[in-house]
Amino acid sequence: MSSAIGDDTKRALVDGRAAVGEILRAAQKDLQKVALVFLFGLLGTIMFLYYFGWDRLKADLLSSAPQANVITRTPFEVILLQAKIGLVVGGLLALPVIVYFGRDALKRRGVWPEKKIPTWQLVGMGLVAAVLFALGILYGYYVFFPVMFEFLASNAAQAGFSPDYGITEWIQFVLFLTFSFGLAAQLPLAMAALAYAEIVRYETFRDKWRYAVVAIFAFGAVFSPPDPFTQVMWAVPLLFLYGLSLGFTKFVVTVHRGSAEVDFRAEMRDMAPRLMVMAVASFVATYATIAYGAGVYFNDVVQPAIPTVVRPPELPTVESLWGIPRAEAIVATSVVVAFLLTMALMVYYVYLCLEAASEMAAAGRGPYGDPSAIDMRALDAAGVRAAPPEAFAEMDEEEALDVAGTAMDDGDHEKAQAVLDRFDEAEAGREAKAETEAADADAGDGADADDSGVVTRTSAGMLGAFTDDETDEEDIGGYLYDVQFILGSLASKSFRLIAVFMVVMGLSFAWLYSGGIGDLQRVFLSRLPTAGSIDVPLVAPDPITGGAGSLSPNYVVRLSESVSPEAFEIVALHPVEALVFQVKLSLIFGAAAVLPLLLYYVWPALKDRGFVSGNRGVLFTWAVTTAVSIVLGSIFGFLVVAPTVISWLAADIVGNGMLIKYQISSYGWLVFFTTLGIGLLTAIPTTMLLFHRGGIVPFRIQRDRWREAVTAVFALSAFFTPRGLFTMFLIAIPVALMYGVGLGVLWLYTLGGRRAPRSTGQGAD
Repeated sequence: MSSAIGDDTKRALVDGRAAVGEILRAAQKDLQKVALVFLFGLLGTIMFLYYFGWDRLKADLLSSAPQANVITRTPFEVILLQAKIGLVVGGLLALPVIVYFGRDALKRRGVWPEKKIPTWQLVGMGLVAAVLFALGILYGYYVFFPVMFEFLASNAAQAGFSPDYGITEWIQFVLFLTFSFGLAAQLPLAMAALAYAEIVRYETFRDKWRYAVVAIFAFGAVFSPPDPFTQVMWAVPLLFLYGLSLGFTKFVVTVHRGSAEVDFRAEMRDMAPRLMVMAVASFVATYATIAYGAGVYFNDVVQPAIPTVVRPPELPTVESLWGIPRAEAIVATSVVVAFLLTMALMVYYVYLCLEAASEMAAAGRGPYGDPSAIDMRALDAAGVRAAPPEAFAEMDEEEALDVAGTAMDDGDHEKAQAVLDRFDEAEAGREAKAETEAADADAGDGADADDSGVVTRTSAGMLGAFTDDETDEEDIGGYLYDVQFILGSLASKSFRLIAVFMVVMGLSFAWLYSGGIGDLQRVFLSRLPTAGSIDVPLVAPDPITGGAGSLSPNYVVRLSESVSPEAFEIVALHPVEALVFQVKLSLIFGAAAVLPLLLYYVWPALKDRGFVSGNRGVLFTWAVTTAVSIVLGSIFGFLVVAPTVISWLAADIVGNGMLIKYQISSYGWLVFFTTLGIGLLTAIPTTMLLFHRGGIVPFRIQRDRWREAVTAVFALSAFFTPRGLFTMFLIAIPVALMYGVGLGVLWLYTLGGRRAPRSTGQGAD
């Protein structure tokens, strides 16, 4: 059996392991220093959180959400959480120290840069990265989190849930988002570095801004809570930051590209007269402005007329600023202003020169222009041989013969031969490049074929375990073709399917989000059986003989028949748990709405591949019947089954004097499955019967493919239900049993399979 890991991956793993080993060996003599840094980070973090951190976090982040609380569920949860955070902080602080002390090993392996980077550049990049990271954290800490927690807590309270956040879930959520804000703030530095190294050109960042907008919103959808409000709060600052990053990247790239093309001495000689004029003019203007009392006029007339909200302070006098007499102070101020304005003008002119040179470099032109635009007719033989290869790259055979013919007519045979030789060299290079690309394409096709063979063989082995007959690679290839054909038939209908799904999901989420889930919970709790109890007297033992005595009212067992709604408290241990639950419910509603339409559109392809037969119109009857079954079953489950089950489960808890605090993910899904699940279970046998009567999926196929059906039920249950085998089995087993009930009903209806549809499109009768 061939290994699943390629040779390149193996070599990379071996090299990485060897590099880590060499770093540790090289830093072995300095491990004491590394350990001190690690312990400093570990103990410092623990002490900070213990004495200051937790209270500060709650006061800053939850000040606008008074209904939110942070709870702990185990005695050692806080201690272990502090230790985990301390270990992470200590490791992050110790990592640069290990790399620094192990730099000799990195140099030997060629990982450490050979060219020494100036210290000021390293310090500058480090400061910029630290400042950007700090700004991202400050935005998240003081702007994003208070607003977000206020919204999340109020949304949970409106739905009837208690926002009692578990400390582990809460701090993980805060740290994760905080770190993501810090990383997102590195966008200007990352873009500038990529453009400076010419890994990604600045023009790509500029021209592909639409993709950047989509990526930012997608990034926000992953890292922020699943609601539009917080996603906008996440994305809008990043969009603004992307615009600033474009400007910063353009400045860096302009300086980098243009510095090699600009003769600064010549440019300074050209700018000198204008700079002198600017210096003199700014000096005279500043001197005249101050000498004629512009500052006094501003303080006496302009400043009082400005509204108080935006009113600036009074301007100080120049003599108070310099501490010298007024005449000398005016001269000093004029000199400083003239110097600053002249320097600003000089920087502006230099940047214009760099920008012009950068645009030439970006277009592939040097100081001598575009190589492909060189006029070969104006060159002699030596010039033709010295011309860059780009001058012949775009030349075709007709143009080369024309230039050579002109040289022959002029009597310059050497130039004509040089033109033909250079053209032949360029043509040979183009042919070699084409052959290389063709060989690479053939190699890629072979690799794809090999990969396809691996997938086919693996799939055959997997499906063979679920079928009675042996499944070979040709069968798998046919299955894959069938799947591709069926999915291809939906391409033209995909817009309608997505539109229906999005509309239903959006309306469902809007209803739940605006208080619908709270209304459902209040109705559900009102359906709980009336609270009450039964007093069961016990036979008191005889105090003398120890045997059975008479009934005594002092020995009574109080059995609860039900639980009152006030005894329930549904808590949200994670800040976004309530929102996630609403989104999942909306997804289920959208999928249920689009399923009949999906089956209707995919039916011709299924029929063409031999999977189904019969009349497609029966799908409409099935959709109506299924909808009625689900609605009636769900109403019955919501009003009767689910309240009874919940009350029965909670009665023992209340009877033992304990509090009921159900988590949303457990309580909500239990109510959902005992509500909608009743309707879905009743729809399974009717669906199977209708599909058989309509000739869509006959009883024979439903009976022979029961393994695939049961496997699909367990797979979907594992994917859509909350985590845990118990929940998966709780859902999958009843569905599988109802599938068996449906098979039994069909067996009776078809008289053991002997009563089948007489023809395509005809019922089983």
